[in-house]
Amino acid sequence: MVERIVEEYDAKLDNKHRCVIRGIAAFNRYHVRVFNSGKIEMTPRVLASPEELSENARRMLYGSVRSLKKGEAGSAVDFGKYRKYLKEKD
Repeated sequence: MVERIVEEYDAKLDNKHRCVIRGIAAFNRYHVRVFNSGKIEMTPRVLASPEELSENARRMLYGSVRSLKKGEAGSAVDFGKYRKYLKEKD
């Protein structure tokens, strides 16, 4: 399927380095990817409502929230032992 351009315009950053995106009020969250070429890709994200989750996922999620509110939390994770698997940034 070929994507078609719905709207195209030039924009200028304001004094606070913000850019207004016109005509897409249906979305207020985006996944942003910035490429080294200067290209910026914004993909709309929609948060899932609890009704869209499976019963098992809801049970686990609500159980975790209850535990957190009670102050019950697991021990801290030491990520230092995984450092050899982490890729260094260029």
